[in-house]
Amino acid sequence: MLLLIGIGINAQITCKALEKLKECDEVFIESYTMPFNFKEIKEELEGKGIKASLIERRMVESNFLIEKAKTKKIALLIGGDVFSATTHFSLYK
Repeated sequence: MLLLIGIGINAQITCKALEKLKECDEVFIESYTMPFNFKEIKEELEGKGIKASLIERRMVESNFLIEKAKTKKIALLIGGDVFSATTHFSLYK
C-alpha cells in the first residue's frame, strides 16, 4: 500500500497523518516540490518515533515506491498539494 500525504505549504503534518505514518513500514519525504527544510521535518518525525528518508525525484518517477508498496505499507510525504505534480498523480493511478 502506498499512501500519498500532503504536508501543505507550511510543512505541517496533521494528527491523522501522524497516526497513518506510525503504521507504515517505511516513510519517504520527497524533496523537490517545495523548498522546505527537510532536515527539520525529518527530525520532527523522528522525535515522534517515525523514521523517514529523503527521496529524490528520479526515485519517485521510477518504480521504486510502487515495488516497495507491493509488500509493505509505504508513505510519501509531499509538499503542497499531493496532486499538484503530475509525478504524484501518476503514482495514484
